[in-house]
Amino acid sequence: MPVSARVDEIRKRLIFTDGMRPITSERLDQLPGPGAHSVRVHMRGTKCKLHKDLDATELWAYDGLYPGKFFFVRHDQTISVEWVNEIDGPLPVTVVASGYFPVRPEYGLPENEPGAFDGGTGPSGGTTAPSPCTPVPDVSGLPAWTVVHLHGARVAPDSDGWTENAFLRRAPAPAGPTQSASQRSLYPPQPRSMMLWYHDHAYTITRLNVFAGLAGGWIVRGPEEAGLNLPAGEFELPLIIQDRNFDTDADGCLTGRLLHKAETDSSKFVPSDAQPVPSDTAEFFGPFTLVNGSLWPSLGVKPQPYRLRVLNGSNARTYQLFLVDDTNTVRNELVRQIGTDAGFLGAAVPVSSLMYPASDPAFPRGPKGLILAPAERADLVVDFQCAPGRTFRWINVAVAPFDGIPTTVDPTGPFDGAQQAQLMTDRLPFPEVVQFVVASGPVGPPLDLSGLPKFERWTHESPALHGHRHRWLGLNEKVIGSDLRDGYLFFNELIELEPEDPAPADFTITLAEDSTTHRLRNRPVFFRSPINFYPEAGRPEIWHIVNFSADTHPIHLHLVDFQILSRHLYKAAGVNAVADVTDPRFKMVDSTDPATGLFPAPGPAAPPVIVPNTARANDPHNPSGVDANETGWKDVVRVNPNEIVTIAMIFEGFTGRFMYHCHILEHEDMDMMRPMVVAPAAVKPFIDGMQMMAGDAPDGPASNMAGM
Repeated sequence: MPVSARVDEIRKRLIFTDGMRPITSERLDQLPGPGAHSVRVHMRGTKCKLHKDLDATELWAYDGLYPGKFFFVRHDQTISVEWVNEIDGPLPVTVVASGYFPVRPEYGLPENEPGAFDGGTGPSGGTTAPSPCTPVPDVSGLPAWTVVHLHGARVAPDSDGWTENAFLRRAPAPAGPTQSASQRSLYPPQPRSMMLWYHDHAYTITRLNVFAGLAGGWIVRGPEEAGLNLPAGEFELPLIIQDRNFDTDADGCLTGRLLHKAETDSSKFVPSDAQPVPSDTAEFFGPFTLVNGSLWPSLGVKPQPYRLRVLNGSNARTYQLFLVDDTNTVRNELVRQIGTDAGFLGAAVPVSSLMYPASDPAFPRGPKGLILAPAERADLVVDFQCAPGRTFRWINVAVAPFDGIPTTVDPTGPFDGAQQAQLMTDRLPFPEVVQFVVASGPVGPPLDLSGLPKFERWTHESPALHGHRHRWLGLNEKVIGSDLRDGYLFFNELIELEPEDPAPADFTITLAEDSTTHRLRNRPVFFRSPINFYPEAGRPEIWHIVNFSADTHPIHLHLVDFQILSRHLYKAAGVNAVADVTDPRFKMVDSTDPATGLFPAPGPAAPPVIVPNTARANDPHNPSGVDANETGWKDVVRVNPNEIVTIAMIFEGFTGRFMYHCHILEHEDMDMMRPMVVAPAAVKPFIDGMQMMAGDAPDGPASNMAGM
C-alpha cells in the first residue's frame, strides 16, 4: 500500500517499522604482510529499497552498494584503488528550489515536506494551493562527473581527490574517451586507528553526487587496538547517518525518488513589514533519516557491549543525539565515546558528562548529548548489557541550520501538538534516528575501558609546537558588494599586521587565552582567488578560526590531523553580551560593509574591536572550552557563531596542493573551499617573492608569525 506524505502516516508506517540492511565489508586487514594490495571499485547506477513499504530508489553507488562497502585495512598497509566510473544516465535526484510556504500547513516549512511542491506565495483564506517547485537550472543535463576523496587520509596530492580532477564514464565507440574513465589512488600507511570515509568531491556538484549515493566507509586498524578487548565482529557496527527527502506522486504518496529541495525561490516571497526580505535556506535539510541506507531502522541487538563507529554523512544537517529508552528516560550514561575523527581519546568520555557551560543563557549546565556535524565521526561503546530487554531510540535535537543551540523540545517526547509545531520550526519534523531493541538476558557491568592508549595533548606551549606560526581565518556569509554577490559564502584569509606596521587595521581581536590584541586586515577569498596559505612542511601551525556568520560551520582540512586548543565566545565591544545568539545586538557582526565583505558592529570610525564575551565565559573547570570528547585527533572542527576556535597541527608526510573547506556540502559547492600548498621550508622565500611580484600579500614573514 502506498505511503501518504502526511505526518501521521509517515510516523505510523515508516518510523522504526523496518530493519537495517546488512552492510558489505572487504577485510583487507586480514591479508598477510604490510605490502601493497590492489582494489578496483566500480561506480554504477543501481536501485535499492530503503524501506520495505517504499518503491526502490534510484542511486549512484560504489560497486552498486548504498552505502559503499566498508573497507577494513591495517595501519601499515598500502592500498591501491582504481575508482572506475561506469555510471550511465542522468542524476537520479529531483533538484528544486522551493518558496517559503508548505502545501500542508502541518509541516510549517516546505523543506520539511516531501514532494516537489510548495505553497506558492502563501495561504489565501486559510488554504494553500500546491505550486510546483522551480527546477534548479542545468541539473537535468549533468553527467556523472566524479572524483573520490578518502576523507581523513594522509595521502599524496595526486591521490587526494582534487576537486577539479573529476572524470567521466568512458564514451562508447566510435567517439572514444576524452580522458581516462578511472581514477587511480595510492593510499599509504596511516598513523593510527581511525574511521575514514570515501565520498565524491567533484567541483561545484559534490552535494548532488554524494546525495545520489556516492559515499562509503574505510576503517583503519592500528596496533593500539590490540589488548583493549573492544567489541568486535558482530558487536562492531559502522553507522552512516544521512538525511534525505522523497518526491511524491499525483496522489500525494511517496515515490522513493530522491528529492533535493531547498528554500531559495525568492520569486514566491511576498514582502511585509515584519519580513521585508526572504530567509533563504540554501542548505539541504531533509525530513527522512537513513542509517546505512535504511530508513529509520529498528535494529535488534544482544545484551552485550557494542562498538558503534558513527559518521554523520549528511550534506548539511548536524545531529545532537540523546539515547532514550522505552520508559521515556534519557540514558546517555550508557554511551561512552572512546575516539574521534582520527584516533582514540586518552580516556572514555560518558556522553552524559557533556554539558553546556553555566554561562549559557538558555541551557546552563544542561546536557549536550553527542554532537556530530557533517563529516564528524565518533567511536562509541554502548553498554546494552546494562539494560537487557529494553528498547532504545536515538533522538536528534539539533536545530537546522545548527548554531550550537538545540531545540527546546524534550527528546523524550511526545512529538505532537505544540512540540510538533516547534520541531517543524526547527526543521526537525521527525527527530527519530534509529531504534535498538535489546534482547533479554542477565544484567552485566559496564565494559572496562580504562586501557585506552594515551597521546600527547597539546597546548600553545607544547614542545611539539615550538616554532609554530599563526594564521587567522574568518567565516562569512550573506554579503553584498560589487565583487561579493548577495548570498555568497566565503572565507576571509585574514592578514595580521605587525605591531610596527603603520597600515590601518580593519578590526582588532583580543584573545581570551592570553589577553593579547591582534590587528587584522580583511582578505575575502573564493576558490578561484590566488593561493595565500603556504604551510611549511614539518612546521607546526596554529589557526584561529573566527565565525562571523549566524550558522555553525564544520571546517575540514585535507592531509592533516589537528588538535583543538580552545573554544571561546566573543562579541563586538559595546554590544549586549548576554543577549540571545539570534539577537543582532549580540553579534560580533551585524551590518554589511560592502568594501570589505565583513560585518563590523555599528559605531565610530575607529576599527571595530572584538573582545571575549565575559558574560558567556567557559566554566572554570574547563577554561579552554573544549569538550572532553573533542580533545583527541580531529580533521573536522565545528565553529559556532561568534566563536573563535583555535587548532594546532603539523603538516607532514607530503607536500603539494591540498584544500580546506566547510563540510556543509552546499557551502562547499558555493565556494566555501580554498586551496593551500604545503611547501618545503627552503622553497618558501621563493614563493613569497613571486607573490609580491604578482601584487599579492606574501604568506607572511617568519618574524611576524613565529611562536615562542
